Amino acid sequence: IEEWVLPDAVRYLIHESGRSFKAGEAEAIATALGRLPMALSHAAAYLREVPNASAVSYLAAIERRMAAAPPGMADAKSVYATFQEAIAHAEGTAAGARPTGAKAVMTFAALLAPDNIPMELFAQDAAHYPQELSAVVTDPDGIEQAVGALARLSLIEFDGEANTFSVHRLVQGAAIDGASP
Repeated sequence: IEEWVLPDAVRYLIHESGRSFKAGEAEAIATALGRLPMALSHAAAYLREVPNASAVSYLAAIERRMAAAPPGMADAKSVYATFQEAIAHAEGTAAGARPTGAKAVMTFAALLAPDNIPMELFAQDAAHYPQELSAVVTDPDGIEQAVGALARLSLIEFDGEANTFSVHRLVQGAAIDGASP
């Protein structure tokens, strides 16, 4: 897994998150994430999407999630942690929030080939899907909301022209590991 040099990782995090950090905060996040581009992409998207999350609180959450990563995730603990934090936000785990179905869509997509997953795959009869996903596909806006949340948090890459999305293999692995009991 390729790492960025620290100055590049910090520049990317600052630029993509649209944030100005206090001295050392961006460096601390980049270092904790192992300077992995995918993890930094997730972190930047999360920090952009959740303006009230501080760098300190995000770093603490990521460190907790990395400590809870399943065995065998040594090379990708930071991707696992940033994925888990983003999917929790996408699912609306805050009190009173209506779940988006993003986790159900991601768990399903993690079992597919990672590239060019057609949106029409989610247009079948709800009986063809696992229970959590069938609730999403029967909601008129469900898939649109779930896929939109995943794209905003850089968990997928959506191609509007082809009406498909792609999921990086490391993110698929994090989704599968996160779905395990």
